[in-house]
Amino acid sequence: MKRIHHDVTSICAFISTRKLVITKIRAGKQRFKETASPHDLAEMLEKSNTLWGTKLDYFFFVSDGDAPDNIDLANVVSSVESGAIPGFILVAYQDGGVISVSNKPYPFQEDAEPAAWWYVL
Repeated sequence: MKRIHHDVTSICAFISTRKLVITKIRAGKQRFKETASPHDLAEMLEKSNTLWGTKLDYFFFVSDGDAPDNIDLANVVSSVESGAIPGFILVAYQDGGVISVSNKPYPFQEDAEPAAWWYVL
């Protein structure tokens, strides 16, 4: 399930009330993981409005535990959508917005537009 969000307030509230862990995963040959906060998600949304077709070098993995080791965006999208990895991911959309990817609908996705057209470049 893919949705595009132009406001991350409900996502941040969902994460905070459930005390979920946000892991920032940087792309590259050596993938780097660090803990992030809801503030970082709001910053991602702001940055997405200035990407103009490019992409950020990171995405967020959100769950109630640690992110899997050594994951890249393409693999984690298919693993999250299939339910093989629990949780959801958040990716900056290069023309503004944040894409959420999950295996099941979450309350914060109810008012968001479907984004089945989105794929990993």
